[in-house]
Amino acid sequence: MGKGKYTAFACFMGLAAVLLAVGTFFDLPIDEALYDPQSAFGNFFAAAGMVPLWTLLPFATGFLWGTLYAQMSRLKWAWLAALVALALYGTYVLGWALKGFVGSRHLYGVPWPALVVLTLVLFAAAVPAGVYLSRRHPDEALVTAVAGVVAIAGGRYILDHIKVIWGRQRFFTMTDPAVQFTPWYQPAPVRAASDSFMSFPSGHSLGAWSTLWLAMFPPLLDAKRAWTQAVAAAAAVFAAALMVSRMVLGMHFLSDVTVGAVIFVSLLALTDWLMERYGRDMLV
Repeated sequence: MGKGKYTAFACFMGLAAVLLAVGTFFDLPIDEALYDPQSAFGNFFAAAGMVPLWTLLPFATGFLWGTLYAQMSRLKWAWLAALVALALYGTYVLGWALKGFVGSRHLYGVPWPALVVLTLVLFAAAVPAGVYLSRRHPDEALVTAVAGVVAIAGGRYILDHIKVIWGRQRFFTMTDPAVQFTPWYQPAPVRAASDSFMSFPSGHSLGAWSTLWLAMFPPLLDAKRAWTQAVAAAAAVFAAALMVSRMVLGMHFLSDVTVGAVIFVSLLALTDWLMERYGRDMLV
């Protein structure tokens, strides 16, 4: 992780800490002030907000398989086995997540067979992309592939399990917010019985921030540093708009969307740092 990445990550975590502190005291008042279930802005992001996750998850998984195929001769056997296990894990999460996506039908009523075909096409297209970029930029491709699967697949898996354990009620389902509201740091005594009690953390927030992974690709394509920064900035703007939209609809609180973002960005940054620091030990 270069100096610029360290700085950006530190700034992000500092801002996240401020937002979490604000949410600790003002989660409920913020949602009460913003709540508008008829908001076109909110409903647009409700449908489009998860699109990055559902498209980047199959792409990241396929990209890792293509990268492993291209670099098999460079990797030590122990590391190759570990990365194959990671690729299998990503494929498992892909199938598990796709099942939930098809069941939720969030994407403007697109028939579920079309969603399955789109997922398979993205996965299939990513495999040769991994092969091609690995031959041009082997080290960078390996870092990008592993970071993508860990942050996107791993982040989604972790987040969904926290949702069930925490059991925080969504604002829009509350009939008496003053009584039913719970602070983000207080898990429910029982596991969530339905989606109405899966407010913390926000899956849409994690999905929107997954677009930040794309900022790792421009260096592989010999693009300029400014383009990398532009992609990262665009991802941050999109994710910030999504975070606000979730509060407008009463689906999440400020602390929910903040922690969703922190989960993804932390996993991406940690994996990137570990790969850059220990990646050479993986090679023959």
